[in-house]
Parts: sequence; structure tokens; C-alpha cells
Amino acid sequence: MCTAQQAAVILCEKLQNIGSELLDAWAHITELERNIRNNSQSITLATSDLQQTFKLDIVVLMNSDSHCLPAECVTDMAKYLELQKHKTVDTISKLAQAEDQLAHCQSW
Repeated sequence: MCTAQQAAVILCEKLQNIGSELLDAWAHITELERNIRNNSQSITLATSDLQQTFKLDIVVLMNSDSHCLPAECVTDMAKYLELQKHKTVDTISKLAQAEDQLAHCQSW
């Protein structure tokens, strides 16, 4: 084979390799974009859940039974606030996980 033909074959093979790498990169980009969308949705849902929890807290506090004895009210309120604290921590934890995944995806 003459050198021109060899060069053409080498360039053709190189072009095919680059095309294959481009397709792989395109697939990876598509996957990252999907992960970013999913993580953004998770963050939005976690934020919405947190906001809804706080709205419900206000409604419950506004509608609480004012005829209970002070000690009972304090005990009930302490239990309620402890439950809300756990819900808030869970929501914040989910939000942090989603943000970590989003940051990881964006670092690619």
C-alpha cells in the first residue's frame, strides 16, 4: 500500500474512533442532564414538603384546643414539635443528598 492510502486508512480509523467517543460523550451528557432534572425535582419536592410542614404547623397551632390544662398543653406541644423536628431533619437530609448528587453531576 502506498503512503497516501495508509494515511487515508489511518485517518478513517481515527475518524471512526472520534465518532464513537463523541456518541459516548453525547450519551453521558444526556444522562447527566436527566440526573440534574431529577435532582432539581427532588429539591423542589423537598422544599415544597418543608414549606407545607411549616404551614401545617401554623394551622395546628392556631386551631389547638385552648381548654386543655397548661401541663397537658405543654406536653402535647413538646410531642408535636419533636415530631415536626424529625420531619424537618428528614426533609433537609433529602435536600442535602439531592444537592450532593446535583453537584456531583455538574462536576462532570
